[in-house]
Amino acid sequence: MNFYSHKWYENGNVKCRLLKTHLIEVGENVYNSLNELKFNGNVELLLKSSIIISCLHDFGKYTSFFQNYLMSDKDSKSKSDGYSKYKSHAFISALYAAYCASKNNLPNEYIFYVYLSIKHHHGNLCNLDSDIGTSTQDFLRPKISEDIKIAKKQLEDLKHEPIKKDMEDIFTFGSNHGVLLNFIDDFFKEDLTNIFNMLVKINKNRCLNNTNMNIDFSEFLLLYSLLIDNDKRNAASIKNYDRKDISPDIIDKYKNQNLRKN
Repeated sequence: MNFYSHKWYENGNVKCRLLKTHLIEVGENVYNSLNELKFNGNVELLLKSSIIISCLHDFGKYTSFFQNYLMSDKDSKSKSDGYSKYKSHAFISALYAAYCASKNNLPNEYIFYVYLSIKHHHGNLCNLDSDIGTSTQDFLRPKISEDIKIAKKQLEDLKHEPIKKDMEDIFTFGSNHGVLLNFIDDFFKEDLTNIFNMLVKINKNRCLNNTNMNIDFSEFLLLYSLLIDNDKRNAASIKNYDRKDISPDIIDKYKNQNLRKN
């Protein structure tokens, strides 16, 4: 059985991209882009986080809900059978990625980077307190409660799909870069509410200063931007080009050369 990430029409013919191909190619491009950049920070942790983010950002597309939606005719896209909402994939993908980040013993701030990058890779970032909260009962809020309810149904669906075999190449790609991604069996046994509450407890300790977390938003935005850039490029089959090496003082040089000093 094949699983797909994208479908498009070319010269009147239907074209599809394999989901595992998309995830591995985005993983390669994000990893290589990060390696080429000059930045301050923990290189090893950033690279490991980038593998988890890029290889799992569309994990939720393995559900039959998404696959049926993707492969259905245009006229049937707006189904009213009550199942269309289950095609969403960002939240359950973010939960599994955060779970894998925890299993790989990444520090709490990097678990946050992983979760938030994936959860919002089709939307906008928002405040941590409104996104995750600081109470283990925050999942009872209407939006969070609905997200978890949908994710639990998606999880049951995934148990009946042969995803482990399809993801073997993704697991191998991760392990080749020092990251373990095959926690599927353990994830299937988990209560998703508990995984979300892991994030809530981390955030609560951050707010109470009961942790050594050191959130660096420049690191987070770097990972988030790399995912969005390479995800969209791959989805649209846009070739990656070498980025120009721009001097960090280029603006100051321009000002000194071209603007009169007052």
